[in-house]
Amino acid sequence: MTDYNLIGKMTPTELLIEAGRRVGILSITQAKPDPLLMTLALEHAQYMADVRVQGHQDFNKRADKVMAQWPGAEVEEIANESWPNATAESAAVEAYDSWRQSPGHWKSCNSAHTFMGYAMVLSPKNRTYYSCGLFANCVGDIVPTSDPAPTPEPRHGLLCDQFVGVPIEAEEFLAANQLIPASCLCCKRPYPPVTEPSGKVYEGMYMEEYPLFRHKLKEGYAEEYLQAAPWSSGPMHFLGLKVYDSHGTEIRDFQWTEQEIQESL
Repeated sequence: MTDYNLIGKMTPTELLIEAGRRVGILSITQAKPDPLLMTLALEHAQYMADVRVQGHQDFNKRADKVMAQWPGAEVEEIANESWPNATAESAAVEAYDSWRQSPGHWKSCNSAHTFMGYAMVLSPKNRTYYSCGLFANCVGDIVPTSDPAPTPEPRHGLLCDQFVGVPIEAEEFLAANQLIPASCLCCKRPYPPVTEPSGKVYEGMYMEEYPLFRHKLKEGYAEEYLQAAPWSSGPMHFLGLKVYDSHGTEIRDFQWTEQEIQESL
């Protein structure tokens, strides 16, 4: 991973912004920081850290607050979670490396918006950093244009479904018992990309759908399944994990609790 040689005593949010500035991220170098967007991004990053789930929970509420300040604004959001036990410096760099893997996220991240807000917060529960970028593109008197064009309809820029995956307990179980640990480049789930006979490659949350995987264990195997898909500005995919012994007998079932699911919405 690229080392941007971030030095000095900075907060996680300052490190995130500085990492983007050093490599010329347009949403940082061209957009104007805005107190409302910074506050909303911080609140959402803190929420993700509290529930330990990356996503766009309650995005519409944040977008409505932005549009109340700038009627007709286009609002977009990106989110990311670091590897566990990452340093703040590496988490800041990794956030842009991760967003770069998704054309939709990268377009939002590396565009010259009118206003921007960024935040990065550490969850002490799993030693993981959660980042949020929130952007507003304004029309009318705020951003004059030389080419007459109809005012675009306001849109909420939710760029992906919200992949939650298996519970943390299941991730820890796989880390301890999986024969050949591997990780998806995009969303860090513990499996390698898969190519279908048609040639289509699945690499995680940025593709059209979410494949379910069987994990080979030291003894037996484990299979993912879709436990729930509630709606919060888009479907949120919660996976369960069933564990089988070497004879194919189910011996354990990792599931999200109803409270955990509701708190993530």
